[in-house]
Amino acid sequence: AENDRLEQMDNGRKRLEAEREGLQREEQGAQVELSAVKAEATGLEQRIASLERLIGETGSEIERSRKRAETYGTSASEGRGEVQGIAAEAEAIVARRADVEERLAALRASERSGAERISETRKEAEAVQTQLDATSESLGEERLASQAAEIARREVLGRAAEELGTSEHALREAFVELGEEPLEAAALEALDKEVVAIKAQLDRLGPVNLDAVHELEEVGGRLEHFETQATDLAEARKTLLDTIRTIDEESRRLFVETFEEVRGNFQRIFRLLFGGGKADIRLEEGEDVLESGVEIVARPPGRELLSIGLLSGGQRTMTALALLFAVFEARPSPFCVLDEVDAALDDANIDRFLAMLDRFRTSTQFIVVTHNKGTMAASQALYGVTMQVKGVSRFVSVELDEIDEFAPESTGSARPREAGEEADESEAPEPRASTDEESGEPIVEIAVHRAPAESEASEPETETPADATEPV
Repeated sequence: AENDRLEQMDNGRKRLEAEREGLQREEQGAQVELSAVKAEATGLEQRIASLERLIGETGSEIERSRKRAETYGTSASEGRGEVQGIAAEAEAIVARRADVEERLAALRASERSGAERISETRKEAEAVQTQLDATSESLGEERLASQAAEIARREVLGRAAEELGTSEHALREAFVELGEEPLEAAALEALDKEVVAIKAQLDRLGPVNLDAVHELEEVGGRLEHFETQATDLAEARKTLLDTIRTIDEESRRLFVETFEEVRGNFQRIFRLLFGGGKADIRLEEGEDVLESGVEIVARPPGRELLSIGLLSGGQRTMTALALLFAVFEARPSPFCVLDEVDAALDDANIDRFLAMLDRFRTSTQFIVVTHNKGTMAASQALYGVTMQVKGVSRFVSVELDEIDEFAPESTGSARPREAGEEADESEAPEPRASTDEESGEPIVEIAVHRAPAESEASEPETETPADATEPV
């Protein structure tokens, strides 16, 4: 009975809810209609206001038109009076026109006679101007001849003073002694040639240099100094070339040794990371080892030998990590910073990457910038920067080695060892040795060791954001 009553009440509630929803829809429709009516009323009020404003403007325009019509009527009356006055003035002008035409005919006759006199006067002026131009031209020619004669006189006086050491007075006396008859052309030409030959001989001899012996001694000293410097430069160049040759040979030797060491490490670490396969780094043939490029080829298990550019993203990352660790093994360092190197790796490759870090952590401390949960879980400490308040950064650090102390159940450290257990679960399993089926080389697969955070201080550190909006 109670269930029936409850069902009836539920049906009544549903019916009431349906009625309430219908009323709400009607209310919403009414509100929409009310809004439409209000909008229409507002539009009508605006239209009424605009029509009233238009009526007012039309009345003002009608009033202005009436005033303009009155003004135009007054102007028309005044124009008719002016037209009558202009007509009277036109009759007077017509009466004066006959007198003006008679005077104009007399002035035209006087103009024709004056034009004839002006034409005669212009012809006379042109004749005088022609004569004046001829006189000016002859005067200009005489002035040019006078200037040329003066220039020639000055040139002769200058050459006589420079070449013969004769003054103007002595030259005038010599011309007086020679008489007015000039020399023949052949004699003048012979004298000119003799003067040119003597002048050329004097130019070849040049002036007497009294300091020539002293200058010779200075030049000899400078020559000896330059010869000494040239010898020193030649010896220095030879020494420098020998040094460069020695440096090149040593650089080639060190490069080849390091390259072969890195090459062996790369081949071994590649097989460890991929669990097989084959990889190699090769120098370009026919090039100097110090200038040749390096080609990286890799063959993951089950694939053909390819260039690194033809591999997938994860395979390229693992190959690059293999080369990185190969170089790092050849030239170790107490610190190593890795920035987002595991971004393209899946969970399996993350485990191999962490196992490789575990092999190096006894001698190197790693700082890894990452967003990968597996990498963060394997680290000793987490460091990040959060910006909970915009513009204010806050540094956050988490020491994972304190988890056992505060929450031992989170890592499983609180579970007691079961009977018959031979070793602690936190101990790392021994690597499993096998042989690569393709290359026939021995392989040691690296095993992942997820220690519960009580490792040494040299365990990998990871830098990652904590609730971060800006990762470090």
